[in-house]
Amino acid sequence: MILGKDYMGSDDLLDFTESLLNEDLPERKNIFDFDTEINMNAEIETERISRDDFIKANENNNIQVLKEIKTIKCLSATNLGKLKDKSFDEVIEIMTIKNYIFDKQTISPEGEKIGITYKSNAQGKKWIVYPESLAELL
Repeated sequence: MILGKDYMGSDDLLDFTESLLNEDLPERKNIFDFDTEINMNAEIETERISRDDFIKANENNNIQVLKEIKTIKCLSATNLGKLKDKSFDEVIEIMTIKNYIFDKQTISPEGEKIGITYKSNAQGKKWIVYPESLAELL
């Protein structure tokens, strides 16, 4: 198997569906017009849950938990801060004071309980994302 057991899907970077349905011919695009890296500070909406969360939800036969986890909108610290006019450093400071993270790279057990999690890109870079609802703490 080429993709491996942890393959989580792919993202669409270009979609001409609406244009084609409206019979509008889109302008040509060159593959080199696209960035090779996804912006890590971009808004992230969780579409798939982690393997561990899926197993826990199935072990407990709690499909409602599975649905709730799947629909949580998560943001980087930068984008979470933008919701309340706070800087990255201010978000990190608040989350550390609340004992949700130990530092900007490590989530505490308390943080895991409220839905703070990690995201990573294809190059293996890892960062913390926060449920959008935590903006109320800022």
